[in-house]
Amino acid sequence: MSPISPPRATRSTELAIAAIAVVTALVLTLAFADLTRRVIMPTWLQVSGAYLAVWVPLGAAVAVSARRNPVRWRRLLRITPLDVLLGIGVGLLARATATLIQAGLTGVMPAGGIRLELDPVTWWVGLLIAPVLLAPLVEELFFRGLTQPAVADTARAAGSRPRAAAATGVVVAAAVFALLHTLDAATPSGAWTVGLSTFVLGCAVGALVATTGRLGGAFVAHAVFNLTLVLLLM
Repeated sequence: MSPISPPRATRSTELAIAAIAVVTALVLTLAFADLTRRVIMPTWLQVSGAYLAVWVPLGAAVAVSARRNPVRWRRLLRITPLDVLLGIGVGLLARATATLIQAGLTGVMPAGGIRLELDPVTWWVGLLIAPVLLAPLVEELFFRGLTQPAVADTARAAGSRPRAAAATGVVVAAAVFALLHTLDAATPSGAWTVGLSTFVLGCAVGALVATTGRLGGAFVAHAVFNLTLVLLLM
């Protein structure tokens, strides 16, 4: 066994933890969406509940993984000035690509100057705190910190070469990342737009993490990607 390859039990357990978290997030998201159609609730509660339905199972999976392998997680969580610079660049490029995808699929660009009639709590939670601060943290910890390496390690153990295994981890994590983001789409075109845009972001930050061995750049890129959308819509 290669020294960089974790034991088979560790690989299978990490992959199982990730899979259980994704399935739980899917079930909770669909259940909460159904609840919002049946029960009248404040907008801030709808927004917060939609985020928590995904983040609670993902965060729990990360906590379990970090408890099992704290050394690997300490290594992943290092951040350098280069990570910040790379993250800003990747986030801006991913947003530019997502804008082109939206224009190609819908014929319109993200519109600025929209007056969003939201109460202050919903505005802060739904447009700033959740997407710009919390989403990059929770989602990158899970998708690039847990899922991507678990898939890559499994592919390597199955006989894939290191680069092919790493690419498999990047693509699979990005695909699941995109899938979860399509659940809130109101229309098929919206689902395609969100799915392709988040898949592009997932592949970009996944490649960054695979190259640097750190999550710092992914955090920054994800935050920049979401923040630029908020700025485009304001």
